[in-house]
Amino acid sequence: MLGDGKAKILTVLNKHKNDFRQASYIMQSAKIFSSGIRKIPNLAGFLPEYHLASSKEKIDCVLGWGLRPSTRKARAYAEQHRLPFIALEDGFLRSLGLGVSGWPPFAMVVDDLGIYYDTSRASRLETLILAADQMSSETLKDAEKAVALIVANKLSKYNHAPDFSWDLFQADDLSAACVPSGTHPTHDSSVGCVPTARTRQLDSVHLQTEKSEDKCLSEKEIVLLIDQTFGDMALKYGGADENSFKQMFQTALQENPQAEIWVKTHPDVLSGKKKGYLTDLPQQAENVRLLAADVNPISLLEQVDKVYCVTSQMGFEALLLGKPVTVFGLPWYAGWGVSDDRHPDIATLRAQNRRAPRSLMQLFAAAYLQYSRYLNPNTGEAGTLFDVIDYLATARRWNEKLRGNLYCVGLSLWKRAVMKPFFNSPACHLHSLPSLKKLRETTLPHDARLLVWGRGNDALLNFAAERKLPVLRMEDGFIRSVGLGSNLVPPLSLVTDDMGIYFNPQTPSRLEQILQNQHFSEQDCQTASTLQTTLTEAEISKYNVGGGMLKLPRDGRKVLLVPGQVEDDASIRYGSPEIYKNLDLLKKVRELNPNAYIIYKPHPDVVSGNRVGQIAAEDTARYADQVAAECDIITCLKEADEVHTMTSLSGFEALLRGKTVHCYGLPFYAGWGLTQDYLSISRRTRKLALWELVAGTLIYYPDYVCPESRRLINVNTAIEILKKQKAERQHADLLRRSFLAKQWSKLKQLKVLMK
Repeated sequence: MLGDGKAKILTVLNKHKNDFRQASYIMQSAKIFSSGIRKIPNLAGFLPEYHLASSKEKIDCVLGWGLRPSTRKARAYAEQHRLPFIALEDGFLRSLGLGVSGWPPFAMVVDDLGIYYDTSRASRLETLILAADQMSSETLKDAEKAVALIVANKLSKYNHAPDFSWDLFQADDLSAACVPSGTHPTHDSSVGCVPTARTRQLDSVHLQTEKSEDKCLSEKEIVLLIDQTFGDMALKYGGADENSFKQMFQTALQENPQAEIWVKTHPDVLSGKKKGYLTDLPQQAENVRLLAADVNPISLLEQVDKVYCVTSQMGFEALLLGKPVTVFGLPWYAGWGVSDDRHPDIATLRAQNRRAPRSLMQLFAAAYLQYSRYLNPNTGEAGTLFDVIDYLATARRWNEKLRGNLYCVGLSLWKRAVMKPFFNSPACHLHSLPSLKKLRETTLPHDARLLVWGRGNDALLNFAAERKLPVLRMEDGFIRSVGLGSNLVPPLSLVTDDMGIYFNPQTPSRLEQILQNQHFSEQDCQTASTLQTTLTEAEISKYNVGGGMLKLPRDGRKVLLVPGQVEDDASIRYGSPEIYKNLDLLKKVRELNPNAYIIYKPHPDVVSGNRVGQIAAEDTARYADQVAAECDIITCLKEADEVHTMTSLSGFEALLRGKTVHCYGLPFYAGWGLTQDYLSISRRTRKLALWELVAGTLIYYPDYVCPESRRLINVNTAIEILKKQKAERQHADLLRRSFLAKQWSKLKQLKVLMK
C-alpha cells in the first residue's frame, strides 16, 4: 500500500493525465548513484512510484539528474544492465532561494524518455504537449488560474531577487545607478540623482549607459535580450551556441533601430563565477543598456515591450505576460505557434511530427501541471502547483520585508536562538552585537536597519534617529505556543513591523496599515473563514495553557469576562492611557454593569509568578463573582456573553467566537467597527468584516516557522502543529515551572535551536 503522501501525489498526477498515462502505477525499485540527489529533503514525496533501493536490492531502473556529466556512471550502469534511465530535474517553480545556497526544491520533473531541454530527442514533456489537444477543460481552467496567480505574485524558478524599480534609475547609490557604458558602478555623487528612501531598501539594478546624462525613464520602446551562461546545457542540447547570441543581438538591433535595447545577463556572470555571451557586445551600440543585477524576472519583463531569447525559460515567462517573444534556439516551448521562431530546425521538428499548433495554456498545463511534481512546502508532503504558488507568494513578501542588513543589540543567547529562523531568508543578513558601543564602532552598509524587540529602548532608538537608521520591530505573534514565553517556550510565530508595532497605537503600525488599506481577495475570505472555524473548533489561543471547567449559576444574569493583563506590558503603557491597572478595570466594569455576573481571569504570566499584575483576593471578591485563575481562556470565552478588556488579545479571540467585546484601551482590533470602544483613534476609518480582521492579523502580518524544519510555514500548518503539541502536553502543568525546570528546558531548546 502507498502511504498517504504518495497516494496524494499520484492523485494529483492522475487528475491532469492524458490517454497515454491511463495505465496504473506499478511500484518500481530504483537506484540512485548521486549522494546529492539522495540528500534532497522529502525526495520520496516526489517519487511515489519508486522504491529507492539499497545497494544490495534488485532494481528496475536508475535515476539521475538530467544530462549532467555526473550521470555518466549511472547511465553506463543502466545501459550495461539494460535498465531504463529516468532523468530528474528541477521544476519551473522551484524555490525561494537558489539551490546552490541550500534552498530545497518544491518542484521536480521526472522524465522517462529524455529531458525537456534536450530537443535532439523526444522528452516526456514533448509527448504531453503533443497530446494536449485532448486536454480536459478542467485542466485548462486550472492552467489559467495558475498563470494569473504566477503573474500577479511575480513568481519564477527562483524567487529571492528584488523587484525591478524605476526609482533605481534615478538613484545615486552605491548599489543603484546609471553609469557610463564600459565602466562599473561607482560611488561618485556626480552621477545620477539624489537617492530616494526606496533605494535604501532595494538591492542593485545597475544600468550601464553610453552617457551619464541620459534620461533613466525611457519613452522609447524597450526590447529585452536575455543572455545565458557560457556552456549552459540548455544551449548545447537546444541547438544553440555562441553564434546564436550574436545573431540574436544583431537581429534585435536591425529590427528595432529606434528602440532602447536592454540586455539581461545571468547573475552568476555578474559575480564573476561564470561567463556570458552578450557581456561585451552592448558596447557596440549607444542604444544598448546592460542590466547588471539580479532582479525578479517577472517584474523586469513587465517593463519591456518585446523579448528576444535563445533557450532561456524567461522567454516562456514573457509569453505568460503576453509579450512578443523571438526565439533563436530550440527551447521546449518553441515550434508550437506561440513564439516567433528563427531556428532553422523548427521546420525539421514539424516535419518529424514533433511539433503541432498548440495554445499557450496547453503548453503551460503540460509543463507545470502534468510534467512537474510538487511538494507542499509547509508540510514536506505531496502537494500541488497551487500549494507552491501560495507558499512562494507569502515567502516573497517575507523576503522583501527583511531585505538588507539587520542589526540587533544586546539580545540574550536564548532570544537570538529563538528569532534566528524567522530571519533566515535569502535577502536578509542578520548581525547580533553585544552593545550599543559596539554598534557605534561598526561601519554600517547603505541598507542597514536596526532590529529591536517590541518598542525598543530609548538609547537604541535615539541612535537610530541620529544616524537616520530605519527601525524594524519584532514581537511574539498571536498564535504563539503551547506554554508561556516567560517559561522559555519558543514561539511558532513572530511579527516584524517596519512602521511601528501593533500594540502601540500612538504611531501607525504595519498591521494598522494592512487593515486600513489592504485589498483582501476572495481567497483571503475563504482562508480567513476556515481559519476562524479551525481556531474555534480546535480551541487554540496564544499560549494554550490551563484547563479545568467553570461552574456558573444559571440565574439569567449576563456573564462578563474580564481578562487581566501584565500591568507593565507595553500594550497597556502605550495603548491604555486612562485605565491601566487590572483592579481599576474590574472596578469600572462593575460600575457599568452592577447586576452582571463577572468572571475575572488573571493573566497566565501573573499566575505563574513571572510578571506583575496581581490583585488582592479581597479586592477581586469585592468586584468579581468568580476568579478563574487555573481555567484556560477558551473555556472562559465559551461561557461569557461579553468580554471587557484594556488591550488583551483575549478580545480578538472573543471576536473569533462571536462575542461582544468592550475595549477600554486601543488594542489593534479596536476602531474597525467590530468592538464597543471607549476611546477613539482617528487613523482607523475603515469598517472591517470579521474575516478581513482575521486575514490581516493572522495571514498578512505574522510569520510562522516550523520548530522542526525551522523553515517558513503558513498559519494553517502552525495551527496543526499546535493541535499536536496540545494533545501531547494536555496533562502537563504549563503555568508553574520551577527555576531548575525552566533552565533545563532552556538548555534542551538551545541545543535544538543552535543546530
